[in-house]
Amino acid sequence: MQDGLEKIIINGKGIPNGKSADELGLVDLINNRPVHLNKIFDEIQTRIKDMNEDPEWRDKMIDYETRMLEKEQEAEEKGMQKGMQKGIQKGFTNATISDIKKLITALRDFGGSNEQILNRLKQDYGDQFSIDKLKDFMDQA
Repeated sequence: MQDGLEKIIINGKGIPNGKSADELGLVDLINNRPVHLNKIFDEIQTRIKDMNEDPEWRDKMIDYETRMLEKEQEAEEKGMQKGMQKGIQKGFTNATISDIKKLITALRDFGGSNEQILNRLKQDYGDQFSIDKLKDFMDQA
């Protein structure tokens, strides 16, 4: 993307190695740790505190996060429906097993836990495959 902007990706959970004090301070801010490096960091922390204490801002953030979660759940459901449709259309052949594995991968990408995915697989495919076989598909995916 040629938009003239410089993009910097910060891994807030990584192990700092040879970074500047400002970069380390930014990582601390990301991880909600206090930073006392300079006036800029003090102003940022004051602004964060003010925003966190503002009920209107908090409500907007909760609404935003709720909408994002709903979109993820809709996408997950659509993915599961597509997987089911493919399984029904093709019958349970090797291609369908491949589709089940793709579905498992997609559900993991959308944040599904192994327990949630196994429950969904049991619901959709439990009459065709044993629980051990479904777990085997999950291990292979």
